[in-house]
Amino acid sequence: MNEPHLKRNLGLVRTTMLGVGGSLSAANFVIIGEAAGMAGYAIVPIVIVCGILSLLTMFSYAELGTAIPLAGGEYTFSKVAYGGFTSFLTGWFEWLSNMFYTALSAIGFAYVVSYLFPQINIPLTAVV
Repeated sequence: MNEPHLKRNLGLVRTTMLGVGGSLSAANFVIIGEAAGMAGYAIVPIVIVCGILSLLTMFSYAELGTAIPLAGGEYTFSKVAYGGFTSFLTGWFEWLSNMFYTALSAIGFAYVVSYLFPQINIPLTAVV
């Protein structure tokens, strides 16, 4: 039986933009102000270390993507490596983290809008 082939529609520019967008998430812009307020100038090496860790994670995903060329991302990687129950947990945790990421992005957007347009009063509880 023939295995289905993945369509390779993404070029270099789109793939690069997806990687940059995934690594420079909204959380960086929401949390960085609080972190800078607490850490002061020590935030610079902290951001550099976190950037290096993020880069290593991106390299790991690139290797996994070439070693396991199947659709499904984290779920498929964990299913191939560890089996069914671990991939089940991975899928659910990925789903939950995407829900929290969406809420955090909405809060970040509300912060930016309320900063740029102070006359618009956006209660943060209404955003989420």
